[in-house]
Amino acid sequence: MKKRLLSLALSLALLAGLLPMLSLEASAATSTVTSRSDARIEQMLKRIEYQDFTGSGINVSQAQDYMRHFMFDSDFAAIGGGTFNYPNSGTYTWSVSDGTYERSIRGSTGCCAYCYFVSKVVYGNEVPTEKVFLSTYGYTGDGLKTMLLRYAQAGEHLRMEASHSVTFISGDDNGFYCFSYCGDNNPVIRLEYWTYSDFVNYYRSCSIELYDINKGDNDSVRCKSGHSYDNRYSVTKTPTATADGKISCHCNVCGAVKDVTLPKLDKTNYSYTVITAASCTSSGKERFTWNNKSYGTFYFDVTVPVLPHSYGYSVETKPTETSEGSLRGLCSVCGGTVSVTLPCFNYTDYTYSVIGEPSCTQGCTGRYTLNNKDCGTFYFDIDFPALGHGFYENTLAAAPTADRTGTLRCTCFRCGAVMTVTLPKLSSADYSISREEGTSCSDGGILQYKWKNVQYGEYSFDRVILPGEHSYESGVCAVCGAADHSVTFTNPFVDVSENSNYFEEVMWAYYHRPQQITGGYDATHFVPNDPCTRAQVVTFLWRAAGCPEPETVVCPFSDVSYIQPNGRENPYYKAILWASENGITAGYPGGLFKPGDTVTRAQFVTFLWRYEGQPETSGSVSGFRDADSIANAYRTAVAWAVETGVTSGYTDGTFRPNATCTRWAVVSFMYRDLK
Repeated sequence: MKKRLLSLALSLALLAGLLPMLSLEASAATSTVTSRSDARIEQMLKRIEYQDFTGSGINVSQAQDYMRHFMFDSDFAAIGGGTFNYPNSGTYTWSVSDGTYERSIRGSTGCCAYCYFVSKVVYGNEVPTEKVFLSTYGYTGDGLKTMLLRYAQAGEHLRMEASHSVTFISGDDNGFYCFSYCGDNNPVIRLEYWTYSDFVNYYRSCSIELYDINKGDNDSVRCKSGHSYDNRYSVTKTPTATADGKISCHCNVCGAVKDVTLPKLDKTNYSYTVITAASCTSSGKERFTWNNKSYGTFYFDVTVPVLPHSYGYSVETKPTETSEGSLRGLCSVCGGTVSVTLPCFNYTDYTYSVIGEPSCTQGCTGRYTLNNKDCGTFYFDIDFPALGHGFYENTLAAAPTADRTGTLRCTCFRCGAVMTVTLPKLSSADYSISREEGTSCSDGGILQYKWKNVQYGEYSFDRVILPGEHSYESGVCAVCGAADHSVTFTNPFVDVSENSNYFEEVMWAYYHRPQQITGGYDATHFVPNDPCTRAQVVTFLWRAAGCPEPETVVCPFSDVSYIQPNGRENPYYKAILWASENGITAGYPGGLFKPGDTVTRAQFVTFLWRYEGQPETSGSVSGFRDADSIANAYRTAVAWAVETGVTSGYTDGTFRPNATCTRWAVVSFMYRDLK
């Protein structure tokens, strides 16, 4: 019983020693040589000439003969041979015979038995004194190439630990040839070619090692008489118009690399042809060809980008001060067209100049010139009428009374022309009326009539009023403001209903005395929901103040002028000067007023607050749900407007500071403040 247990233990130990030598069939070789006439066989054998057999007991010719034997003549030859009778699944063998050679080997089976057998036949020994490990050179294709081309000779054993073994034959720049055991039930020997990188990738999980039986160093015999490049160059760096390129060739023996610089792409070093001409709608292709008797012919194709259109532009639609124009571009190459928008006339996009000097009786031409880097220069002329006489140097020849007209002698400040103007009687509606401070209708006093004309200036005439005498204008006493209850207001506007919540406010602005605040867009339309501009609201406030003459004569704003580009007087000019010098508005940075910009609710109540002298207030706007949206610059004014009843905001608890202030809202705010 003890002998049987000992025998079982020895068998298990033997099996444990055998397991590392078992192999798995390789099935991912780059290619397999199966024909005697395959031209690669001679190339493979010739590569053995670059191996060092010094001290091995054989020479190159003998090594080549051994490899021919194992390819063609052995009982289990790699090409046309039979079954290898020592499978992995078989019993442990200590001797192998192929019909010609019989050798005792280290006990093994399968792939290891075959590799031991070949090494024993070629070198008389199958067990190396040392191994060369791929880990020394790195587990890459280049690492395996370096190891095999330097240290491996035909007939040596290449082991992939715990996986497979092959017999090395020879290698070139890209890969190597080997005999490989394949199959198990009826195993055969194959002649395989592997690329270095494929081999390493396939056996990446294994320790790859060379059983270096022959100690030769192949570097001692390779390329002694020079490298073998065979002039097979390939492009490794493509040249461009601004950078050199490079072609390289690898030595067929040792893998040394020879680099040759390719010049930059130009028409001196290269022959040049146009394959496809570029156009405005598609790219083209050019070919640069480099011919060299030593290195061969190389050509490089360059993509030519789509060409830009060559447009000639003409005016399609002339712009105006209120509408854009357009240019039509016609490409002279492809005939394509493009439309370019021209902005409305302004002083930013255009350069403005005046051709000729306008006078009272002679007009002039205004020229807007547009310089566009892509389209060219275009100019547009606008004819302006004569300025007309400016009768500002006037002399009162006869003052009017309640019963007779007066006479004004007017002199044009530009040309000196003289004309006589008839002043209406003091009872005329052409006058605005005010009383001297401290008097009333019940006490009597002096009634002052003011006559103002854009062309002729402003004149005042006094009329004595007896106590108790009212001077009604449109149902309101122009002296004390008392209502004439015998007179009913007449609503001139078809778009303002007497049931609207702003009817009284609009009528107040229309019938305001001594100066009407607004008269509507025309005789029958007020247009209550239109937005108000900055120029309009300061004019409303100026009229409410009685149209006082501004003290300054120089406008601080570059975008506000007394005479507009159309040659007419600016109706907002004096109101803007007055608002500026009274601190109602300071304009925008850069010296701009922006008269045409619309006014928000927060901005207008701020104007109104400044009009009232910026009275103190709590500054709190916390009662509004949208208080956070009221900018700091407007908070004090909005608080004042709420505290004085000018506005209480919207019914939903918001103020809406950034909403546009409409015409009805402006006159409503003024009415609640000034009535």
